[in-house]
Amino acid sequence: MLTELFKTKERVRIISYIMYQKNFTVNKVSNETGVTKGLVSRYLRYAYGAGLLTKAGQSYQPKDCANTRAIKLLLNLNKINIESLDADWTTGIGVFGSWAQGTNTNGSRIVVEAYPKLVAMKWIGKCGYKNDTKKKQSDEQKTARSEIVRGLCSGELRSYYGFDIELSEKLKATLIEDPTGDNLDALLCAVQTGWAYEQRDQGYGIPADCDPLEGWIVDPDLLY
Repeated sequence: MLTELFKTKERVRIISYIMYQKNFTVNKVSNETGVTKGLVSRYLRYAYGAGLLTKAGQSYQPKDCANTRAIKLLLNLNKINIESLDADWTTGIGVFGSWAQGTNTNGSRIVVEAYPKLVAMKWIGKCGYKNDTKKKQSDEQKTARSEIVRGLCSGELRSYYGFDIELSEKLKATLIEDPTGDNLDALLCAVQTGWAYEQRDQGYGIPADCDPLEGWIVDPDLLY
């Protein structure tokens, strides 16, 4: 079955689209993927016959079963850009939640707003810790980055965000030596995102009366 589903680039485009939709027609799939209606029609009939889809009138729906979940997991893994993770401190990558279970849909993605400086301020106050302009990069900023990394690896992080993180010595050095702060900012945003996930049953840490036009930065300090 997998051979038939992934046999050509056109078939890959079709299944990469339909597995994440609630429902679709031949015309819609053809318009969204650029694949001819004839090929789409034959492909959907095959997927329906293989038990991957259900059908009501002209509309198809992905079937929630072990086979479709396995296919979606395969597609999820294919979306990961492994080359972007090619750093000497990288030892592995984890896939969690609906992505790991193959139950994710386009509508299941949750986006939260993070602000790395807000995390950094817990250890360095209003001191600067980065600059994109080389002439403005300083030893004081490097010292600040070192203090942030120290705080992230201490028990203080748990008191703020409710969990601990572990960093290899190589990764610590990478975070401290990067004067632009891009690597450190990514980690600080991940901290806020991790905290938001732990608050998922309480609106991801976003107050119910939050102005949807203004948005909300997810951080425990902003709730009190």
